[in-house]
Amino acid sequence: MLNVLTIQDLSCYSKSSLNIALPVFEAARLGCTILPTTLLSSQTDGWSNLYSTSLTAQALSITQVFESENIKFNALQVGYLSGKDDVAIITYVLQNLLEPNALKVLDPVLADNGFFYGEDRLELVPQLVKLLQHFDLITPNYTEACILTETPYEEGELTIYCCEKLVEGLKERGAKEGVITSVKTGNGHCNIAFDKNAIYYIPYHVLDSSYPGTGDLFSTLLTSFLLKGESLKSATKKATELTTTAVRYSKECKREYKNGVLLYPVLKALIEEGV
Repeated sequence: MLNVLTIQDLSCYSKSSLNIALPVFEAARLGCTILPTTLLSSQTDGWSNLYSTSLTAQALSITQVFESENIKFNALQVGYLSGKDDVAIITYVLQNLLEPNALKVLDPVLADNGFFYGEDRLELVPQLVKLLQHFDLITPNYTEACILTETPYEEGELTIYCCEKLVEGLKERGAKEGVITSVKTGNGHCNIAFDKNAIYYIPYHVLDSSYPGTGDLFSTLLTSFLLKGESLKSATKKATELTTTAVRYSKECKREYKNGVLLYPVLKALIEEGV
């Protein structure tokens, strides 16, 4: 069984980050090892009270234990980082804990809908740009892609030319392959996958509901399908479809926004299909 190391925050309540990655990877028949960078009472969007504490020092110590035990991973998924100090953890893992040819996926969690998630995200931008060249694939949303490439954020529909320039900007900063999510074009909403040879526009139906954790879910599904041998285009299509299914199900269940996206239909599909 392939083993994935996923590095991001852990929310005790609500569905996001590690609370999504762990069950989804396991349902996809992939071993999952978690490394929390931050411990939170819940994900941050929609809650008036929040407890948060950094686990950076503890996480670095854990990686050193992994190395002493000669533990190696077939894939690395990086999500929410608590601050620039967490980059030291990523660097250590890249240098010491991965098998040759391990898949490395970076989700640069910074912003959405034209706004940073918080002031602390701004200081992470230069660090994340430096990390791009060390990863095989990145999964920024449209806002994050604009930030990483210093491209002005546009509220309206993007032309194909603008989409191609955004991809070009990411490649110039070291990105090899990636998927830019939540892009609005003249033909509707889509996720844009790109590799060294081509750009793929994967359309999806926009629902009048959204939930925290959908980006985490997409990144995890994409990583899972790639590890199972799917092409980038196919993996992006499947991850897009299942993420949309999860949002639709959450809406049908009248899921409260701040509690995050529900995973049941995704886990059911992964287990039944034997992905």
